[in-house]
Amino acid sequence: MWYIWTQPGHEHGAAGIKDTSGDIILFYQFMMSVKKSDFKFLVGTERLLLPAMVAGGHGCVADLANAFPEIVVKFYKLLKEKKYDEAAKEQFSIIELRDLMYSVPNIPATYAVLRLRGVDVGYPKFPHKPLSDNELEKLRVELEKRGFLKI
Repeated sequence: MWYIWTQPGHEHGAAGIKDTSGDIILFYQFMMSVKKSDFKFLVGTERLLLPAMVAGGHGCVADLANAFPEIVVKFYKLLKEKKYDEAAKEQFSIIELRDLMYSVPNIPATYAVLRLRGVDVGYPKFPHKPLSDNELEKLRVELEKRGFLKI
């Protein structure tokens, strides 16, 4: 799936696209087909940010940034500074972290992790339910074991 957006001053069409297909080749094909120099290309996940930005993409919509903004910002800065060796290591770490967050229902996981990090954001809204005690403990243990959650 992809989303096109417009903004003032772009009366001749779209200003950018967010591709949520998860297909980096499709993303590259979008980039190859648009010839506007100020057009913005975003991927819909931090899991593809490294290959997207190396090819000239502009960023992503990072779900992980809701719970771990500092990790995503560090990764983005490495990419902007073209420190690709370090960024590759961060990319793998981010994929691992995101997999952990999705090992339980991901929206409730974000709320739970923020509470574990000392940020009271309340509880997920219907139709989502808070993580069960077992899910929360599983997530907490795995995040701590891998160094993502320092309590």
